[in-house]
Amino acid sequence: PGINFAFVSRGSSGVVVRGNMIGTDASGMVGFASTDKGISFVGSFIAPLIEDNTISSDVGSGNAALDFINGQVSSATIRNNNINVSADGTTAFNVTSRGIQSSDTNAGSSDWLITGNTIFSKAISILTEGTSVNYTITNNTIGMDSTRTNCFADQGRGILLSGQKDSVVGGTGTSDANFVCTDTGGKGIEIPG
Repeated sequence: PGINFAFVSRGSSGVVVRGNMIGTDASGMVGFASTDKGISFVGSFIAPLIEDNTISSDVGSGNAALDFINGQVSSATIRNNNINVSADGTTAFNVTSRGIQSSDTNAGSSDWLITGNTIFSKAISILTEGTSVNYTITNNTIGMDSTRTNCFADQGRGILLSGQKDSVVGGTGTSDANFVCTDTGGKGIEIPG
């Protein structure tokens, strides 16, 4: 197994990744061991849409199931995915990879919406690094099943924003809240100064 989907580009726009089972069996209920990154965006992208996928990645805590590296990404929408979680949202896969990661090589990225995802990671479920602006992270379920009643064992940190400006985690409406459950001593939401 290798990277299941890899997009390598400079300046691509309108990429849509929808309705896939990545790093899982056909039912999306079993995550495969030793799969590489689920989806990797390398380079600059405008308005990528990643939705309604089930993604499993088991390549170590420094890698991610959904990874953005080496370019500015603007107007990304990441919604309604099960990341390192079964297609029905009830079972966490036994993986160490991060969930969603935008690395510090993506400095200048802007206007992201990360919403409605169910994510598990023994490391970090959502990590954004670098000098990026206008990220909205809302209505995600992290470290628990999609019913939001059962916490998964071994969930690490929930959301870590490092270097973002003018960004929102949660919101003012009742449907904006992120539900985060950690049981390894990791922080639910961390925004270093």
